[in-house]
Amino acid sequence: QLVYKGLRVISLNTNYCNNLNFWLYISDVDPAGQLTWLIETLEAAEKNNEKVWLLGHIPPGISDCLANYGAKLHQIFDRYEATILAQFYGHIHTDQFEVMYDYATNTRPIGIAYIAPSVTTFTDHNPAVREYTYDIKTLNFVDSITHITNMTQNNLQDKVTFVVEYSARALYSIPNLIYYNWAVALENIERSPELFHKYKFYEWAGAKPVDCDSVCR
Repeated sequence: QLVYKGLRVISLNTNYCNNLNFWLYISDVDPAGQLTWLIETLEAAEKNNEKVWLLGHIPPGISDCLANYGAKLHQIFDRYEATILAQFYGHIHTDQFEVMYDYATNTRPIGIAYIAPSVTTFTDHNPAVREYTYDIKTLNFVDSITHITNMTQNNLQDKVTFVVEYSARALYSIPNLIYYNWAVALENIERSPELFHKYKFYEWAGAKPVDCDSVCR
């Protein structure tokens, strides 16, 4: 869908890569021709100088998405890295992100996938929603603000109140949310046990203490 001139939003049915979709074990080449359609749509967007925000349900980098299908998506994302500015997924209910690297060497960042927390409590979650801000000229994302509501306090007070949990830009000390800055954020998390602890705490929307030793980290 062309949202306005220069920006196209593409929605993928990533349940086609679901490891519980047993039809895929018979043939996972290109179910429903969706990958072909995606390439054609991205090719047209590139020729028209459009930028793309890509939406899906199951993130392609997790075990719930069959690796063969995920690898094909990876190659497509690699080819159109200059066109796809960001990707958005859900499914796992926790607050995470994926930094994507080039398909050939797996060393150069090419994209970012935001995996949103859920409004449902699911298991041991506080409800959370994420707010994004972006630059209207470049269409790149400037920040993401996660808002949570504490279910224990809600039940005690008999009302629901959402508060700001964190700003991604402030937490990871990056100037904006362009994909290569997320690679820097990932390096910061790897180097800093304190920052890693905060990441794990926010992963569950602050609903439970972090129980993650050095082996877990």
